[in-house]
Amino acid sequence: MKQVFYIRSIMSALLLLLIASIALFAFYIHNGTSIFTYASLQSFQASTYLTLRVDTLSTLMFMMISFLGLSVGHYSLRYLDGDSRQIYFFSYLLIIVLAASMLVLSGNLAVFFLSWLGISVALHRLLLYHSTRPAAVRAARKKMLLSRLGDVCLLFGIGLIYKVTHSLDFETIFNFLGNEGQRSGTPQNDGLMTAATICFVLGALIKSAQFPLHFWLPDTMEAPTPVSALMHAGVINAGGILLIRLSPILEYHAAANLILTVMGALTAVYGSLVMVTQNNIKKKLAYSTISQMGLMIFTCGVGAYSLAIFHIVAHSIYKAHAFMSTGYLVEQRIKHSFEPKAIGFAPFWGIVSAASLLVILGASWRTGEFFPYCLYISICLLGFSQTLINFKLPAQPLTRASALAIGSTLSLALLLCLLFELLLSIEFEHKDRINVGMTLSSNALFAGILGFLIFVGGFWLSQKLLQPSSSFAQRLYMRLWNDSYLSLKSTALLGYLWPAHSRSIR
Repeated sequence: MKQVFYIRSIMSALLLLLIASIALFAFYIHNGTSIFTYASLQSFQASTYLTLRVDTLSTLMFMMISFLGLSVGHYSLRYLDGDSRQIYFFSYLLIIVLAASMLVLSGNLAVFFLSWLGISVALHRLLLYHSTRPAAVRAARKKMLLSRLGDVCLLFGIGLIYKVTHSLDFETIFNFLGNEGQRSGTPQNDGLMTAATICFVLGALIKSAQFPLHFWLPDTMEAPTPVSALMHAGVINAGGILLIRLSPILEYHAAANLILTVMGALTAVYGSLVMVTQNNIKKKLAYSTISQMGLMIFTCGVGAYSLAIFHIVAHSIYKAHAFMSTGYLVEQRIKHSFEPKAIGFAPFWGIVSAASLLVILGASWRTGEFFPYCLYISICLLGFSQTLINFKLPAQPLTRASALAIGSTLSLALLLCLLFELLLSIEFEHKDRINVGMTLSSNALFAGILGFLIFVGGFWLSQKLLQPSSSFAQRLYMRLWNDSYLSLKSTALLGYLWPAHSRSIR
């Protein structure tokens, strides 16, 4: 009886959070960006204000987090029915949702970092839900070690930012950067700002499971499905949220954007290729998450931050649903056989998509302002053409109705993307300085083209993997099926550094 009351209380708290997030979004729509100060700390001859920042990013993410938390909790009521550790799960679920909410609402790097740590610690406890399983313990240890590395990078970045701006408040830092005279500063300050930006980028890459430090994520499949849904749909987005929040800092550092663009493209391609080779549905979803996080990092690298937010929201909702419906998918796979068959006019559609891609790139080359968005759409079109040619649609030739359905789907996706951009762009540009006005610099152009070429290479390799007839394709298939042996090597190294009989992790 006590357990039922406790769980109902947590579910009620999650529901109240969702209601509060909707109310906060309505408040934001009516009043615009607001900053609430609830404490002030005096340290090192500078004031640090603990604030809540209510803006587009925080309100959208707060609604998404509270909705996902309530959805996962509702799913877990049945999934964990009769489990003796239900209270354990729901307690840490609430902690993660609260910490994630504080992370997106924080107007201060100190609160952001503490929330970042809180999410990591609570997730670690959930990954140890089955603490008697060696595989679960190994996965939790891998995640914990890499998370501490990301925490150190973030902490160094915060320290360097404080040294330059003498503040941890986002508003003060952004105003400092907005002042051209202060921003130019001294060579020492410029070097410190560059180092801080690189630290933030590294912390975000580690948190978002970017190649080659992604190997911990597929190993966490030993955790219960609700934990996987929470992690893949919510927690792993923390790196992207960090980059979007600090986008005014990234704007002035081309090296950081180049790292994000290249690493994001590599991770997106690598995750997709490994996903093709997997036959376990949860492993497929894990590598799908890695790939999608790579694409999100890529959009941040090219400066399309509103697209990154759109991607986070869309992917989170989709991935939560995917994990919580895996049982249904397996059942459907047993009932129905999905055989790839020929499609009429597939080459034609491939040519049309490729031509559209070239037109978009050409138009963006001339204007430069919308280059990141055109590049993103170009990559999506390229993927769509490859989908038609490689994965193929069922049996009959491409009829007028199916062509209309395909066109309608693409048009709807593009319309949603454009509406999202329209709603966010003015707010971001004039109030939050997230969607900064871009010009097509040589660095941005180089990074964009390099990322695009990585995607083209990935699509070419995907053709080889679908029917691995050559010796090269077969060797590549086996290497990717084993994730380049990164998981095995990391497990061996972990066993040497942290023997399995050690219980200090718990």
